[in-house]
Formats: sequence, C-alpha cells, structure tokens
Amino acid sequence: VNKHNDDRMLQWVDNCLAEVPNASVCAHYSLKYNRDKGGADATFGRFAAHLKELGERGYGDSAEVLIISGSGPKTPLDAVTCLQKLSRKGSNANRETLYGQTALGVAFNPYFEREAEAQQERARLHSKLATRQVKTVWLQFGSNTALLRQSLEWLTTELDPELRPERIVGSLFLPTK
Repeated sequence: VNKHNDDRMLQWVDNCLAEVPNASVCAHYSLKYNRDKGGADATFGRFAAHLKELGERGYGDSAEVLIISGSGPKTPLDAVTCLQKLSRKGSNANRETLYGQTALGVAFNPYFEREAEAQQERARLHSKLATRQVKTVWLQFGSNTALLRQSLEWLTTELDPELRPERIVGSLFLPTK
C-alpha cells in the first residue's frame, strides 16, 4: 500500500517475490501521494518511470500495479487522466517499449448508495477501461451484498464486452501506517 511518496514500493515487490517466488504481488501506486511539484506532466513522468523500472525487473505476470487517485478531491492527474496519457502513447507494443509490460489494475467502489454517486463511479471505471490499459479491476470488500451484487452484475453482463477486464478481484484494504 502506498501512503507516502517515500514508500519503497519497488523494493517491497522485490522483497515479496524473493521470499515467495511464485507469489502474485500488486503494488499500489497513489497519484495523490506521488504528486510532483512540477505538475501533472511531472507526476505522469514519475509514474511512467515507476512502471518502466518495475517492467525491467522481468517479473511478468507476478507483479501488477494498482493505480489509484486517492480519496478526496482529485488532483490534476487522477487515475483516469493517467491511463488516458498512457493510451495516447500508441500501441501496446509502444507502451511496452516506453513503460514496460507491467499489468495495471484500477479500483472500483461498488458501495455507493446514492444512484448519482454509483453512476459517477461506473462512468469513471468505464473511462479507465476504455483506455485499454487495464487488466484487473479491484473491488473492496464490504458488507452491503446487494450493492456488491448489482455492481458485479453490471461489470460482468451490462458493461460493454469489449471493455470487460481480464480479472475482477476482491480486496480487503487495511489503512495503517
């Protein structure tokens, strides 16, 4: 989990895979906590360098990056905008040359009770998936099974089949220092 710009996420991935070589590791990358004083382009450059460095390690499918905007007001470079910048760089082969082939995941909150908020979250996910850069959608676990069921149904049956992610993963997030 990335809660500070000094977090050593790449080292954490290295350590996890050194200890358990057959593991699958997902390193969070918070655009909020890695915001660069140089603005959105500099923040994107920092993210791109992170992807490239992780890709150069050759972990393949064993390492994934979950790109998150962070809670609260969105920064000039949120997850949607960052993924759009990645997709504008051309084909997937070109992306791999520039940034490595590390798989990317995005977060999706299925628990908004107000319809307007739920639709906004779905629209953001649709925008993320439309970039064709996302392999995995990460859902947090929660206690409202009706909303979870509705969101899973939307993801698996109502969402455009061309945009459906390869994987949908449930997660439990423990926000601690």
